[in-house]
Amino acid sequence: QLFHGVPQSTAAMADAGVVMYLSVNHNIIGTTRMPSTIRSLIEAIGAAHMLRANMWPAYPLALISNRAAHTRLQQRGQLHLWDEHVQLRMPLQLKAQMAAMRERNQTRYNEVISLNMLPFYHSKFAAFLLSPFKRSLFIDNDVFVLQHTFVHNLL
Repeated sequence: QLFHGVPQSTAAMADAGVVMYLSVNHNIIGTTRMPSTIRSLIEAIGAAHMLRANMWPAYPLALISNRAAHTRLQQRGQLHLWDEHVQLRMPLQLKAQMAAMRERNQTRYNEVISLNMLPFYHSKFAAFLLSPFKRSLFIDNDVFVLQHTFVHNLL
């Protein structure tokens, strides 16, 4: 059976898409940590370009980002790479989880916070929860998809 001339098994699913996440700390612009911010932007742009060039069938791309990342991509004229843009915010489920973790083990919570890893991972989880798709494939910005059907096979 064909779907617009393409075998149905290889037609993109209407409720599915690829989710990417990008957060830029606006406080480090102009500091010695700025190269990591530029590298993050370049990786996200490169990964989105690679997906657009290699993904078949084509699925929509959504970018979940904070305001600073959105602004930097806009300044570089690269927002068009993503079909949908969602502003990063912390869903209530994750806020509750963070509060419960803090209550259960304040010392361990403070250790994790001091390493600045908990906010990073919670932001990634938040991005996944904020996906505009029913079926989502979350791809990190340092992943470059080369196999044409990679996304379709995983969705």
